[in-house]
Amino acid sequence: MENLPEGAIFKGYEDYYVQEIKITKKVTWYKRRRYLLPDGTCILADLPKGVDGHFGNELKRYIVYQSSVNNVSQVKIKQELEDFGIEISEGTINNIIINCSKIINQEYEDIGRAGITTAQELYVDDTGSRHKGQNGSCLVMQNNFFSFFKSSHSKSRTQFLKTLRGKNTDYMLNDFALDFLEDYNLNEQLISKLLQLKDINFVDENAWKEALIKVEITPMFVGKNLLKHIEEAGILGSVIEHGVRQDLVLLSDGATQYRLFLHAGCWMHAERAIKRLVPIDEVDAAEIKKIRNDIWHFYAQLKSYKKDPENINKVAIEKKFDEIFAQTVTSQQLAVAMRKFRLNKNDLLRVLDHPSVDLHNNSSELDIRSMVTKNKIVGPTRSDEGRCARDSFVSIIKTCRKLGISVWEYFIDRINGTNKIPFLPDLIRQKAQLILVAPT
Repeated sequence: MENLPEGAIFKGYEDYYVQEIKITKKVTWYKRRRYLLPDGTCILADLPKGVDGHFGNELKRYIVYQSSVNNVSQVKIKQELEDFGIEISEGTINNIIINCSKIINQEYEDIGRAGITTAQELYVDDTGSRHKGQNGSCLVMQNNFFSFFKSSHSKSRTQFLKTLRGKNTDYMLNDFALDFLEDYNLNEQLISKLLQLKDINFVDENAWKEALIKVEITPMFVGKNLLKHIEEAGILGSVIEHGVRQDLVLLSDGATQYRLFLHAGCWMHAERAIKRLVPIDEVDAAEIKKIRNDIWHFYAQLKSYKKDPENINKVAIEKKFDEIFAQTVTSQQLAVAMRKFRLNKNDLLRVLDHPSVDLHNNSSELDIRSMVTKNKIVGPTRSDEGRCARDSFVSIIKTCRKLGISVWEYFIDRINGTNKIPFLPDLIRQKAQLILVAPT
């Protein structure tokens, strides 16, 4: 240090850190022994353990991270690697991504099973997702411990139930499934036929359909719509048999296909029905404004109840709900919107019996938004392997974040096969168990 002021006294050192990153091309040259055999064929010495192809595991990790975390297209990844001096084709990049997804595919499937079967609360949402040039759907199921994305051809209730069922293919009409069918006002004759199938495990769809035909439950006798609900019941029974809680709280934006188990409604979506109303005069505008103010004051009460459910009277809160939505208004469109609130009262007040459940589905909307962003940047999937890879990587990334695990470290751990990072489904079960045994 130059030009110190006169009288300056040395008092030791002060730490100062500068972080840096270095990206450089590295090529390892292996000279493999080659032998000619008497039959004219040749053999080569084995490559060192861990060498798989002409691209190293660190490069594979970088490619997977850029593609799945940063949503960089394969074209841009190729351009970027060429700037670093790496000679690679788009096809090779695609193959690396697909092959790495196969390494984690079973863990991805097990994340879904572990998350769904341990969940006390499950938040769901979906978005459109094109595949092979056809419209499709991508579903997310998540809570504080995991996120599981699953793409399919539709967003029907049947498809949702099949996702809850996982890789199982069986059907069963147990008590829970039969209770589900009570909403469809079955006649005594049909109930009697269904009871003949009660608690029998049908191993797959063919066995299930054969059993229905045997007791004369066919489209001709019950109609296509009712037959569809009976199929849903069969899958729902299987879902319960495979470990999903009967008292599961399912929070959604109110879409019909998710109204199962103990359904909880999203206040944000419910209020939008009033927010988007267009007043026809000043009286209309004043009524809409007043009801919206009442809703948000009531919403604040629900938030207070979530924080301290033992010291806030939930009967009084329920009474307040009735007062707000039983008000007489002159606006016909507002009256219709308020009637929907009354019809969905149990869903919107689910928090009174389950204070830990959210009042909105923002978390699932944020999760599904990542898939929307990826679809916009990278485009639709063109192969089943590509679609599975996309679902797997996004599920793994979101789950790692929730479990406090570095995605960067996770990828190299699984690609190298060291498996020092714990199996994610095991961590999900451990955290869920801690919640179950935590003192109330």
